[in-house]
Amino acid sequence: MASLPTFADFYAREFSSATKLAYLLTGSRNMAEDIAQEAFIRVYPRFNEQLNNPAAYLHTTLINLCKSWHRSEARRRKHMPRLGLIDSCSTLEVSEMLDIIGQLPYRQRVVITLRYWVNMPDSEIAQVLKCRRGTVKSLASRAHKTIRGQIL
Repeated sequence: MASLPTFADFYAREFSSATKLAYLLTGSRNMAEDIAQEAFIRVYPRFNEQLNNPAAYLHTTLINLCKSWHRSEARRRKHMPRLGLIDSCSTLEVSEMLDIIGQLPYRQRVVITLRYWVNMPDSEIAQVLKCRRGTVKSLASRAHKTIRGQIL
């Protein structure tokens, strides 16, 4: 009888890809690590309940945490000029493509990242975003149009 994988095994197997996914969604290495850690902390209590697909649950949790971070970041950036603060994170070097993807609206960025980085099918992306498969296709189409406009 095969033993069930432990949370430590799951963590060791998934941490690197979770951190990379968070980086692609935030553009910040430090925040990516923090968000990935937080996602694992939130998955841990449910892991023992024998989740059908703990990796999918981790992706959903991670994406929701990135979304919350973006909201907080938008509020912080809005108030920075009034407070006279300098954004130390703006000096991060990010490739041109990540820059372009980073300018997409959040849901488009999630679709592009999950589709091309995680190789997730549209049906699973729709579940993560809690929308229809057609919405995922529409978001991808708009993202592609924006990316082509920036590149060409």
